[in-house]
Amino acid sequence: RTAHSPHAAVRVVGRPVYSVQFHPEVRHTEGGFAILGHFVDMAGLRGSWKSGDFVERQLDVIRSTVLAPPKQNGAENGHGAATTNGATKKKKKKSVFVLVSGGVDSTVTYALIARALPEDRVKGLYVDTGMMRLNETETVRASLSQAGFANANLHYVDASDRFLRALEGVTAPEEKRKIIGREFLAVQRDECAKILHENNDTPTQWLLGQGTIYPDTIESGGASGSKAKAADVIKTHHNRVPEIDAMIAQGLVLEPVAELYKDEVRAVGERLGLPKAMVWRQPFPGPGLGVRLLCVSAEDAAAAATEEDRQLRQRWAREIQDAPVFASSFRRVDVDVPPLRSVGCQGDSRTYRHFAVLSGVRVGHQDEEAIDSATTTTTTTWEAVDALATGLVNGHDDINRVVLQLFPTASQSTTWSLTPNAPHCCTKARLDALRRADALATNALVEAGLMQTIWQCPVAMAPLTDDPAVAKEVVILRPVDSTEAMTASFSKLPFAFLETLAETIVRDQPDKIAGVFFDVTNKPPGTIEWE
Repeated sequence: RTAHSPHAAVRVVGRPVYSVQFHPEVRHTEGGFAILGHFVDMAGLRGSWKSGDFVERQLDVIRSTVLAPPKQNGAENGHGAATTNGATKKKKKKSVFVLVSGGVDSTVTYALIARALPEDRVKGLYVDTGMMRLNETETVRASLSQAGFANANLHYVDASDRFLRALEGVTAPEEKRKIIGREFLAVQRDECAKILHENNDTPTQWLLGQGTIYPDTIESGGASGSKAKAADVIKTHHNRVPEIDAMIAQGLVLEPVAELYKDEVRAVGERLGLPKAMVWRQPFPGPGLGVRLLCVSAEDAAAAATEEDRQLRQRWAREIQDAPVFASSFRRVDVDVPPLRSVGCQGDSRTYRHFAVLSGVRVGHQDEEAIDSATTTTTTTWEAVDALATGLVNGHDDINRVVLQLFPTASQSTTWSLTPNAPHCCTKARLDALRRADALATNALVEAGLMQTIWQCPVAMAPLTDDPAVAKEVVILRPVDSTEAMTASFSKLPFAFLETLAETIVRDQPDKIAGVFFDVTNKPPGTIEWE
């Protein structure tokens, strides 16, 4: 029993059955590994898993899956062909087409498969979706070349027009993810068809190799074909769309790291001898900036413009501001609830709710806690902000995130409205604006020596403006600390650095960017990505 749950841990009397209502395997659970260790002991098992053993086992699995002679219905005729119903057919050899993004998961997957198979049995495919980071393709080419993958079997395809056409008019986060997943599969099939056409004398059955890791499966609702599939879908990963599930059921997908967490994948990458810079590169989602660019339909925009919706959000803001967790030290903080929602995760279930914007907050050192009556700004600590954000989300069913307003200045109370001229979808112009802001944030973190102190820094963009007549947007900084991606804490970066970065981002694109937010929500209740 804990302060938050009457049954945090249970035991079935008379039976060897135990249960916990939390995740002992994630790093943020104190004593979690000890709990798992006790379970292993009680079950009479041995904790014998090692990354080195994993590599050798996976190499054997890949070889047996791809290189084993195919089963045939009928007898062989002695010339490498099988006869079925009187017809003679050539045996199809198996080869693997690996989707490579340049991220650690897909790179380790490609390295494992490339090490296990002859060079002519594996091909890598890097797809530029038009939703990549600034200069991403050039960076991926260089890093893969450094890793020893600069050969004719690594293909680069610019499919940006194709992906953006498929996303025209689409605003729902889940639908965007599913479309992106389907397009990845379609591009892979098209590229396979080209190779088959070029080598039509050698019939080949192509398997799909992809860098799925365990959190991808959990957040997509569980493993395909398993009882775990009944789990709640938090967000559909591009490698878990129905078409991929169907291929998995047919045995046409290789996912050698699918049971690993991010930190374990990195350990395998180091074991394989991949460059450190590649193994420890910041994670980047398969759907790219497509899930960092928030979208709004014309229907949702019209609903948000009604007086009823405005009054409802104002009531939420007052309730949040009146919450006991605000206490006296936050009494000068203003709250706004914009007409926009994001994806979150609470109680292992997906949420899609509004978020609260706090203005009037600055973060200093412990001895700087004060209320500045001259600037109407509360100076506090990151620990206090952390407790406040957690308390607000846990205490209010209508929000799943809390952000601090960095620009306009923290002391300026702002009411945010939707950017005019909805719908707002994934367009090249919006993606270009987000790309520039993302590059500025990344470069600033590197130059300040802060990049190595965080796990990753997603940068999102949302169609919100401080002037309903002006078509601008806001940039959202989301640096987090994590190891396995199942849980994460927002990174407590120097506030002066954040203020300077926010001003730099706005000054760089003053005609497009109206403000900058800093996400202070942990995971859970927020997901790492906003969509």
